[in-house]
Amino acid sequence: MSAGDEATPSRRWPPWWVVAALVVLPVLVLVVALAQRTWYPTGDQAQAELRMLSLPGDVPLVGAAGRIIADDGTQGNHPGPLMFWATWPLYRLLGGSSWAFEAATALVNVAGLAASVALVARRVGRGLTLWYGAVTLVLVGGYGLDVLSQPWNPWVALVPFTLLVLSAWAVLDGARWPLVLAVAAASYALQGHVGYAPLVPPLVLVALVALVWRWWRSGSDRSWRELAPIPVAVVVGLALWSGPLVDLVRHDPSNVDILLEHFGDPDEEVIGPGNGVEAVLQASNPAGPWVAASTGVSGSILPGLALVLVWAAVAVAVAVRRLDVTLTRLNAVIALALVVGTIAVSRVFGALFLYTFRWIVALVALEVFTLGWGLLVLARSRRPVAVPPLLRPAALGAVAVLSVAMAVRVAGQEIPYENSWRTEAELSRQAVDAVDVDRTYLVRWEDPVYLGGLAFGLVLGLEREGVTVGVDPAYSA
Repeated sequence: MSAGDEATPSRRWPPWWVVAALVVLPVLVLVVALAQRTWYPTGDQAQAELRMLSLPGDVPLVGAAGRIIADDGTQGNHPGPLMFWATWPLYRLLGGSSWAFEAATALVNVAGLAASVALVARRVGRGLTLWYGAVTLVLVGGYGLDVLSQPWNPWVALVPFTLLVLSAWAVLDGARWPLVLAVAAASYALQGHVGYAPLVPPLVLVALVALVWRWWRSGSDRSWRELAPIPVAVVVGLALWSGPLVDLVRHDPSNVDILLEHFGDPDEEVIGPGNGVEAVLQASNPAGPWVAASTGVSGSILPGLALVLVWAAVAVAVAVRRLDVTLTRLNAVIALALVVGTIAVSRVFGALFLYTFRWIVALVALEVFTLGWGLLVLARSRRPVAVPPLLRPAALGAVAVLSVAMAVRVAGQEIPYENSWRTEAELSRQAVDAVDVDRTYLVRWEDPVYLGGLAFGLVLGLEREGVTVGVDPAYSA
């Protein structure tokens, strides 16, 4: 019996939704805490909310503007608009304020976190589901207010990426319908940030090949109904990518053209394999970004190297002895993502920032989860250990305490770039008082400090008051 195949009573206790509720509690508390603050978005967040104001009349077809430049200097966008499409109904339902945008972003993450718990619970016992909940709560604390609620495109991709990894594992382990979830999660992550482009296709392909291979191996018992998730996944994928497809047909150059020009012929040198491996190991520190909410890439590689080596050793031991095939399959998916991701980081050109490969923290969390699982499997292979019934409520209580602690930690954090958005509050107030709402205005600026962030916040502030404003063509992205 594997560690995931616990006795029936423990599989029923606690229900998966209890674990999910504890995991999402910090995010829900954060939403309430943010409602007590008045926030004035600047920079990328202001640009994102301008897209929300354009809906439903002018539907965005592409994603957020990025450090993406065509050969002729035209700025490009990240691949798709799902971060706007998915949050807009909640945004309007909650009042259409900047807080509503934060809340909508956070609630989408709530749905993703809960779905990840459900995926794990379908494949392992409740004790391991509780362990997954504990690890995820630590990750939630590491994400902090910024990642969980700020509508910034590199952040909105993080929870969907975890869902993609778990969905690919679920299909590899015998499920069928998580293929559709894998396509949806992959689409959300990739459309949010182009840095996911190297990781998404291999993970989706693993799920697809696993489903087809299992159907083929069933021989005379095979049924076409077993492949039903594939056409559904195709339809879902086409629907989710309809915006970029329309842009591809309607615009010349399309955003796809700009993306291909930018990444196909970079103007700067790539950082190379050595620097790529170093960056991944620095970010893999078990006490690093996944728990500490840090945003830089620095420090020793040794802690991260130690985690990867111990995780790999335990994974290989479990696989060679065939102790838990479900665990081995998840470790295989994580290993694939790590290898492909490391190669992708080595191809980064220009300055390297953690946000360009923040997906590493999700993989570190999954490594910690499967490492604990693997150690339990190895211990039970030597001598079966039954969990005393009295320890089960204690374990649930410990996760509940962790949930409350993470809620306090996250909800007590300040909204990032406080000087910028507080300055914007005063700037917008003065500008609104000074302009004529019946006239059209062009906003121009010189802003070496905030890189135009205040200006985009001003455009948003004026738009909110019904003033028609615009910017120079250079900022059309």
